[in-house]
Amino acid sequence: MTARRPAVAGSIALVMGTLGGLHTGDTASSAWIVLALAGLVSLLPAAARLRFALRVCACGLLGWALAGAPGARMHAARAHLEAAADLRQRVALRGEVVGSVRSQPASRGEICRRFVLSRLELAVGDGWIPLPRQAVAVRWYGPAHAAPGSSAPALGERWRMQGTLHRSRRALLARASGEAGGGLPLLLISRARASRHLAPPAASWRQWMETRRRTAADRLAAGIEAHPDDLALIQAMMLGYRRAMPRPLSQAFRVSGTIHIFAISGLHVVVIAALLTFAVARLGVPRHLWIVPLAPILALYIVATGAQPSALRAGLMAILYLLAPLLGRRPDALTTLAVSAVLLLLVNPVQILDLGFVLSYMMVLGLIIMAGPTTRLVRRLAGIDRLVERADLMNRLGGELGAPAWRARLRTLGVRLLERFTDLAAVSLAAWLVSAPLSAYYFGFFPAYSLLANLLVVPLSSLVMLLASLSLLLGSLSLPLNILCNQTVWLATALMRSIAVGIASWPCAAVRVTIPLGGVILWHGVVWSLAGHEARRHARRAGDATWLAQARAPQASLV
Repeated sequence: MTARRPAVAGSIALVMGTLGGLHTGDTASSAWIVLALAGLVSLLPAAARLRFALRVCACGLLGWALAGAPGARMHAARAHLEAAADLRQRVALRGEVVGSVRSQPASRGEICRRFVLSRLELAVGDGWIPLPRQAVAVRWYGPAHAAPGSSAPALGERWRMQGTLHRSRRALLARASGEAGGGLPLLLISRARASRHLAPPAASWRQWMETRRRTAADRLAAGIEAHPDDLALIQAMMLGYRRAMPRPLSQAFRVSGTIHIFAISGLHVVVIAALLTFAVARLGVPRHLWIVPLAPILALYIVATGAQPSALRAGLMAILYLLAPLLGRRPDALTTLAVSAVLLLLVNPVQILDLGFVLSYMMVLGLIIMAGPTTRLVRRLAGIDRLVERADLMNRLGGELGAPAWRARLRTLGVRLLERFTDLAAVSLAAWLVSAPLSAYYFGFFPAYSLLANLLVVPLSSLVMLLASLSLLLGSLSLPLNILCNQTVWLATALMRSIAVGIASWPCAAVRVTIPLGGVILWHGVVWSLAGHEARRHARRAGDATWLAQARAPQASLV
């Protein structure tokens, strides 16, 4: 792998170096010197393996050097936050309101609003330091009747708040009793006069994109306003409004193992790119120039839907994949994944601590490794290859005997549908093998029926996205056609919701289990090793078959 895909080895070294720099928090001033020396030595005449090893080491040192300073600031900010909570000091935080906002009456005619503040940044000196994978519970006190021009925190908004930081009593009691959970360990108590809504400037490009995003949401809502739950699911799938989903529905999709369809990721980018590719091909644009019109449109779509880590990964992979023919290179999924990770980490090394970044890249890496072996396994167990050969033989014999042509077409259509369903089952099996230990490690459970749920929900979600994309296109041309298309989208979404809710209500739908990090590494190591062994055996068999075919060709020509 390393000889043919040097970008993969370099990206692995960069990831390891980035994790090391963030973990230690070393400023890594000496790493730059060692990096420069390794780069210079790798350019000298030497054996190919030595140059390759030096370049891999240079990638690791580069990741360490880039992540050292952000790691030091992050450790200092977290220490400052912990000390402030112990002493109940005032701090200044800014972040995004997530989850439900609950209100209850308070004293002095005020209203206490409780919510969670995520994607935190802590004010230290004159700057703001990000705190990845950190959230605080907030109690926000404001007037019962808001004055004109003032507002209260709402879902999805970014706020700057000053207040007193406390240790959560529920978390302290849970820790003392040895129970799991207990809620968030930190609690911020703030008031309206010490808070400010961080609205983007009216003339900024973010505001322009948000306006277009709301326009698209209004088009998707035309004619189906009476079904708010299904409308929230459609807008979450297409536009990234995932936090507006009702909590029971979000929990149902999470328990059934299908919550990933609402993350703007590879599936969404593939559907959008497929529609754009079809249009570009119809216009007669050469394949190596497809990137010219597709790259800007994909970039606008990703930014408009919130620029989530999974969307950034999928969009960057699509752009790199389309760029390969223009550069005269052969597209390769594993190399494209590695290069996209390197580019994102070079821009922001702290991204590697984001849960969405980790899950997105681990899932795609697992699918690249596992999809081929699981597809061959499922096809062998289902006897698909034998069925295809039998159908081809019957079609040839039927044509020679004068059988109706419609029978051959119907037989071919049935075999193709069965092949598609088998391939979907194989991909779902690969996704389950990759995601099960990750779900148990991060969330404390794994969905027992996710394999079945994905077989039913994923095709419906693809249909919903295709129809919703058509609705957005028709919305700018004709309102009746827009409403008609939205009604079809609603029917498919309602069926998808019913399946997810039904499966989530089955007994033992979410098996409570916790796996340590070592268990996750061992699981993936064993599964990926078996997949690699099967892939090598398949390659040897394919090579032997090719050699035999070439050896028999001269004999057949002589006969």
